[in-house]
Amino acid sequence: MFSIFSSAVATNTYFILKTEHHSENIYDEVLVHTPISMLQAWSTFLVVDSAFAAFGMKDNYPTPTINPAIASEVYAWIEVYAIIAILALELAAVVYAFASPEGDFVANVTITWVLYGLTRRGSFAPFETKCAALLSVVFVIKSAHGFYLHKYPVYRRQLFGGEVSLESAEDGRVL
Repeated sequence: MFSIFSSAVATNTYFILKTEHHSENIYDEVLVHTPISMLQAWSTFLVVDSAFAAFGMKDNYPTPTINPAIASEVYAWIEVYAIIAILALELAAVVYAFASPEGDFVANVTITWVLYGLTRRGSFAPFETKCAALLSVVFVIKSAHGFYLHKYPVYRRQLFGGEVSLESAEDGRVL
């Protein structure tokens, strides 16, 4: 319940920040937008993980020695729920990549990191988790490309000064 509440707060803050407060300089991006993007992506994972932990752990169900037919059916449903959870995280990566022209690089890196961590932890669906982690790398690259096209030129000018012009201001001839 706490993860759902914290995710709702993080999602609301993220939405307000993305729609009403555009970063004006690199410091705004690093100190305001980056932590909120990371928090929102991480809270999305926590909701999925806590729901899966509450309803899908093998320890909560009878062992195969009690009734193998029921236990194998329960384990099959746990596998289905694991794949649905992985697809939900992958859908979040897609939304982060395509919600705006520049994408959300930090949120995509967080989701990719989580999916890669699930492959290392020994999840219920290891092949599907590895495929989702590799696919989310594509969305990280898309977000990095969008950031480079839309935000990097503005931040570069802010950090390193204005552009250099070879034309004279008075008469327009090239120097």
